[in-house]
Amino acid sequence: MCKIFLESEYWGIFEREDGTSYNDWKIIDLKPKPKEYKEEDDLNRLEVTVRNIGCIMASQIYVGAYGVYVADDSRYDYYVFQCTEAAKKADVDTVFERDGNDFAVKEGEWYCEGVWLDKVPGTANWHYLTAQKCIIRMQIVINADVEMQQLSDDNQFPANLSNRVREDATQKGAMRIGDCDHDFLMEVARQRTALDFEDVVYGDVEGGDDDGSVYGENEGGEGDG
Repeated sequence: MCKIFLESEYWGIFEREDGTSYNDWKIIDLKPKPKEYKEEDDLNRLEVTVRNIGCIMASQIYVGAYGVYVADDSRYDYYVFQCTEAAKKADVDTVFERDGNDFAVKEGEWYCEGVWLDKVPGTANWHYLTAQKCIIRMQIVINADVEMQQLSDDNQFPANLSNRVREDATQKGAMRIGDCDHDFLMEVARQRTALDFEDVVYGDVEGGDDDGSVYGENEGGEGDG
């Protein structure tokens, strides 16, 4: 210890009972402790992440809102639904049956009741309500309140859509997701897919989560709207 410091007027302040000083210091070399990689750690962090996403989406969804979730379907970018009951938290692992489809929900996950929207054949972003019931796990939702634009003078079907499809879609009250919203949903869907969370989301519950699309083989002219 520095002799000058021992003789300084501040020694009484820094002196400890054992004769050392609170001002003692030394240089040390910090080295990270080697840690064995454990896949379970990543899975645990992943599950926490998707559970948090589910909690956030559950707080945003409401009865009547239109939501969008990631579709494990090469034919479609995402699925659209309308919430019919407020979001709930599962008390136990449960497999729900709705209109011939099974939906698995794990204990602690948030989910809501809803009905699917079907895609208007020959269009990109036009959808209409169906009566097909479904259960939506909130952690796969990418937007819990997407704006659906009604048919209007400024929001028309693609010009090359067949008259039959056009009339049918009009009768069913078809609505459109705007281009900017669609681009945003695609980007969020891409980011969500990058999480590679399906094993966490769908695993360990008997009776798979069948996204059972209401979307059949589309007919009608090709369109861009």
